[in-house]
Formats: sequence, C-alpha cells, structure tokens
Amino acid sequence: MAWDGRDGWYVSDAAANTVLHVDRAGRIRTVAVVADMAPFGGRPVQGVPTGLARAADGTVYVALFGGAPTEGGPAVVVALGPNHGGGGPPRPMAVARGVAPIGVATTPQGLAVLDYGGGPADRGQGRLLLVTGPADPGRVLAAGIDRPVGMARLPDGRYVVAETDRSRLRVLTPGKA
Repeated sequence: MAWDGRDGWYVSDAAANTVLHVDRAGRIRTVAVVADMAPFGGRPVQGVPTGLARAADGTVYVALFGGAPTEGGPAVVVALGPNHGGGGPPRPMAVARGVAPIGVATTPQGLAVLDYGGGPADRGQGRLLLVTGPADPGRVLAAGIDRPVGMARLPDGRYVVAETDRSRLRVLTPGKA
C-alpha cells in the first residue's frame, strides 16, 4: 500500500487485479483495473498488482508481477497519473519492464524496481533496478536477492527488502550486494 499524501491509502488487490483507494472514513473506490499486461507491452497474462509507490506529483506506480510462471516475456510497472479533473479513472501507462516486478519506490533519479527474477526454481535471481524511463532496461543496484516480496526505500538511499524464503529483512546499499 502507499499513502495518498492526504488522508487515505492506495492498496493493491492482487486477487482482483485492481488498485483501490481507501479514505479515512473507510470508503473504498476502484482506482484502476489491470487485468492483463498485454496492453502495456507485457506478456499476455493477468497483471497481479503487488508493489505501490506514490510520487510527489500524485502519480501512483504499480508493479505488475504477472503471476506464474514468470517466463514468456516481460512484466511491467505502470503509472497511474493523478486525476486532476475528476473525469474518471487514470489510464495506466507502462513506465518500466522486468522479469517479474514485485516492488517499486520513487527516487530522485527515477524508479527503483524490485524484480523477483525467474521462475519458482530460480533462487537468488531477484534484483533491484534503477529505471530512468520506459525504454530504459534499468541499472542493477543489487543482485542475488532471494525471492523478494517487498521493499521500502530508506531516507539515506538504502533499501529494506523482504526475502520470503529466508524469512528475513535485508538492508541493501545500492552498488553493494
């Protein structure tokens, strides 16, 4: 989930392939449905929204894991532009690609994308990438991450990553494994 900058939260609902907004009063509204990654240049499977991040301009970034298996083409991170006119939900746009993006964070340099890596048998294939634009394949900030499932960017530029099989939180410094 990601704070909306005011009085609510954006929440990913992986089971329904949607991004929701929950306000302080508990009202829930659907922000976007990402049922298929094909319209964004990803493989033609369900989107499975996992990680969320909100930028200072109100854009919400959504990592679309893509479900299993994680082979057969790229998965994507999409941007949901801020809805300034109240004229309906924002249209998702692809902003990054990966094998299986599972987390995302905004940085001054671009987007940090946590990529799960290969299939279920591929341990230690996770990577943390810095992506500066939709055509950028990303620069590897850290590799050898074991089945990552979530991340947070710390104020000092390091990242906390949850590795599921090792049942641990790992602090990563960009450029060091």
